[in-house]
Amino acid sequence: MMPRWIEYGIAALLGVMIVADGVLVARVRYAANRASANASLKRAGVVDGPAPPLVGYTASGDRLNEPHSRSPAGWAVRYASRRCGYCARDTHWPQLALELERAGCPVTILVPRAGAELPSEGVLPAGAPQVAFVSVEWTKRFRLSVTPTLLLFSARGTLIWYRQGILAPDDLGAALQALEAARGTGERRR
Repeated sequence: MMPRWIEYGIAALLGVMIVADGVLVARVRYAANRASANASLKRAGVVDGPAPPLVGYTASGDRLNEPHSRSPAGWAVRYASRRCGYCARDTHWPQLALELERAGCPVTILVPRAGAELPSEGVLPAGAPQVAFVSVEWTKRFRLSVTPTLLLFSARGTLIWYRQGILAPDDLGAALQALEAARGTGERRR
């Protein structure tokens, strides 16, 4: 038979372990709920429908005069920053940028703040405008908090596909398939 103090010690240890387990379960559930809430790119309360045209200004104050959102092939916005290591390591972006350009789908680079523009040799597709300031109407619609993020819109301005973070190998086909589906029989969303 064990002494009583050992029995009390074991009971106390088991009680602490049960409480710690409960705290861990609660933290995991909280983190999962936050992750699923952040998974949506649209802000809460935004009504479905076409996005407003992406009209904006470069960091030097030049206006983006020809909104790419008027392209009959659709258009794309890449939220990226020179300070983002993930943007630089996104090995699938160059290929997708080339395919979007071939499909006639212009890309606009949206940077989080002035001074975060990509170096000109790092802009893909080459010559894509970099916008630092956009209308409040546009920024109120989308929750852009992760660089890189790619948004793909139909010609009508409907968000048809997006990826937050580095592109996966399957994303090239998925993005182009979404663009083709929007051109053909109707628009769909990821």
